[in-house]
Amino acid sequence: MLNPTPSLLHVPVANAVLPVHSWQQTPDATLITHLSLFIHGVKRKIMDPFVPFEEQENQPQAMIAIWSPLFPHEPIPDSTNATVLTWKRGASYAQDAAATTSPTTTSFHVLDTLIDTAVAGFPSLNSIHLIGFSAGAQFVNRYAALSTRLETVARSVRVKLVFGTSSSWLYLDSRRISQNIEPLPTHETHIPQSAFQLPTTPTPHKFNAWKYGLDKAPTTDTAEMLTSRFLAYRMAFIYVVDDDQPGESLDVSDACLVQGGGMSRYARMCVYVQYLRSCWDKLDGLETVVVDGCGHDARKVYSKEAVQRLVYSAE
Repeated sequence: MLNPTPSLLHVPVANAVLPVHSWQQTPDATLITHLSLFIHGVKRKIMDPFVPFEEQENQPQAMIAIWSPLFPHEPIPDSTNATVLTWKRGASYAQDAAATTSPTTTSFHVLDTLIDTAVAGFPSLNSIHLIGFSAGAQFVNRYAALSTRLETVARSVRVKLVFGTSSSWLYLDSRRISQNIEPLPTHETHIPQSAFQLPTTPTPHKFNAWKYGLDKAPTTDTAEMLTSRFLAYRMAFIYVVDDDQPGESLDVSDACLVQGGGMSRYARMCVYVQYLRSCWDKLDGLETVVVDGCGHDARKVYSKEAVQRLVYSAE
């Protein structure tokens, strides 16, 4: 049983620093082969990933590191007197927002830098799991579509995206399922491609705009490029059956509700996974794990054995 106790790093980004809570299985960085990099939710519970977990018996050679960066919304003292990056309160960091302390530095640029730092600092690294929960899942969802840097790293390092439940998702085209689908979908529901259609009038305002769709995404890349990039990654979705609440009011808007599944984070994930499978033939490299009794609590989710096999291993 490993019981990780993190230390605090301040990773240089542009002319500032970002706080990162980190732990590694061995002090010798040259032996680290896998990085589990967690993105927190809007409440910024960066200690949630550091739960006791079992080493995977089928991977005796894997030596892992855990990083949990903080995207703070208020100034934090730093012993080096460097400027600590901060963002507005809420989930703006999940949408490639610029830091309030460095307007030319966006949250996605920061994650690019963290990944580059990991690749340089762990020369034996061959696997990265990028894990997000709640607003963190929104972050990973959108970042993976936009980041050309992650795309480049993935040519030499195995990258897997791992999603916990979230109040909204990034759709790759204008197709959506009816808001009024009955009964509400579960992880065992199959939704055919024909069920995903262009919403009929009245259409919710800006339902396909960034962050819910690709319209006006903060990039010069085409929708086709963003779609191809995102779908190329291995993915895993963690179904939390009792995460049956709507999510923060920040995301419960008309544009969000048109994603289907009504007011349940769990049901929305069920719809989104079926959208990827049915509309984009995303079958290979897409895993799912089912847990219950966690609600919208990332620490409880990460404490589940089935989830630990997923997030703390190089599979």
